[in-house]
Amino acid sequence: MNMKESLLNLSKRLALAKMVDAKLESKINELEEEALKDFLQQEILFAARQKVQEIQELVAVKQQGIITFEMTVRTNKQLIRGVKSTLNVTVPAIRIGTTAFLALSDQKQILEVVKSAKETGSNILASTAKMLKTQQVEIYKEATSGSLDHAKMAQAFDDMFEAVEEAKRFRKEALPVMAQAIREFDVRVEKAGHVIADFDKGKKVRAAFKVDVE
Repeated sequence: MNMKESLLNLSKRLALAKMVDAKLESKINELEEEALKDFLQQEILFAARQKVQEIQELVAVKQQGIITFEMTVRTNKQLIRGVKSTLNVTVPAIRIGTTAFLALSDQKQILEVVKSAKETGSNILASTAKMLKTQQVEIYKEATSGSLDHAKMAQAFDDMFEAVEEAKRFRKEALPVMAQAIREFDVRVEKAGHVIADFDKGKKVRAAFKVDVE
């Protein structure tokens, strides 16, 4: 499946996902029980809206790919000519430069190895003595301390409960923001579709346009 076929398939999926989103929102808004409405918004509508955004982003990626490919094809011949010209000039220079670079690199690597060996030996001796000094104290401290900090454990539970409530609140508040983002993305996706359509129209015109020079 090429990019245009994939884009067409994604566009159909996007239309279906948006229809499902709209129907879900309408049905949920008709409910009178607030607890049930909140649950369905957070667990069902939120997931459906995420799916719409995901497909929208895929459509945008495919559109960008098509536009980028078309623009690349239009400049490809000029690029090839430039590359050929550059190769004719630079290949000899690269060969000479590479030979010189390798010779100098070998010298530099040997020098760095010597310096590194000296520094490593000194560092090992210094760090060994320091570790011996500090770790003895740490070992005795850990041996005489308790296993768990009760205050930190209590705080961990409080943080966990707070995280659950924050997640619920975020999902509910995110729904209108996601809806606005979907509407804004629709505008950009539609504009990109017009650009691709113009490319296709230009190809057909060029294919049909012939000039007799007899």
